[in-house]
Amino acid sequence: MSQRPPVDRQRIEEFLLHLSQRYSRPARIYLVRGTTMVFEGFRTQTLDIDLAFEVARENHGALIKAIRELKDELSLNVEEASPGDFIPLPSGYQERSQFIGRYNQIDVFHFDLYTMALSKIERGTEEDFSDVLLLLRSECGLKELPAKSLVETNPFLSCVPLLVCRLARVVHK
Repeated sequence: MSQRPPVDRQRIEEFLLHLSQRYSRPARIYLVRGTTMVFEGFRTQTLDIDLAFEVARENHGALIKAIRELKDELSLNVEEASPGDFIPLPSGYQERSQFIGRYNQIDVFHFDLYTMALSKIERGTEEDFSDVLLLLRSECGLKELPAKSLVETNPFLSCVPLLVCRLARVVHK
């Protein structure tokens, strides 16, 4: 990763606006990891913009090209990242993803916070655990983790919701 300035919420919004001007086709962009934490005010900055996206196959190359050009023009680090890089994605994650806004033809969401928390626990860095605790303490609704439904749809996650529930009890004491 290059030595580019850290990213704050204003730079994330600037990136999304420029991307929507550069790429004028339908797409779904999901902010993930530190990008969500900064966008929602849990942190003031992050090293890069982490995102996942869904786009029609024939438009994939054009979106990647636009992102690469903007990385250089805006002096940003932009990484394609998904909780699916760390855990199997539970069913229903798309429906649980929080809508942020529409930038021309690009719909922007926070990746499902439950799935993101589970992937952070699986990855297991100190910063990841800190992020999960911040999400549990917030008003984002993570304290109502649908553990049973997540486990039913993905047996791999059977021990992780218990850990999140225990963390939630510690946080809310």
